[in-house]
Amino acid sequence: MRRYDKTLYFSTRQMADNQELQEAGDVIEGAMCGFDHAHTNTIKDGFLKNVLEKLLDRYAFGDETLLFSDELEREGFAFIDSAIKEDLSEVESEILSKVIATVYRSIKRHAADSYGGRKYIDFIHQHVGTR
Repeated sequence: MRRYDKTLYFSTRQMADNQELQEAGDVIEGAMCGFDHAHTNTIKDGFLKNVLEKLLDRYAFGDETLLFSDELEREGFAFIDSAIKEDLSEVESEILSKVIATVYRSIKRHAADSYGGRKYIDFIHQHVGTR
């Protein structure tokens, strides 16, 4: 079992002090909001955590083949991955994986281990909005 919480990430201070990192995080979080909006605001924090784990499998661990729990998870991954490929193609892979890990840690922090709720997704809807 992978320890996603041990993946290299940027600190809150590093993110706040670097416009490029903030914009990369906004692309990912904006895509999450867009996917949630497309599903009538029903996506839970736990779902987003699982999708980000798949993104870490791809970008941090280099997995070519990913196994999804269901079609919705596959769609969520494809939606966010498309935004990454479209808007962040110039970002170095090491930086990109650290931004994804930073967003992952943010979900864990906001959800406070209550992944059946929407604390994180509601927070980013207010602060980032739909991509």
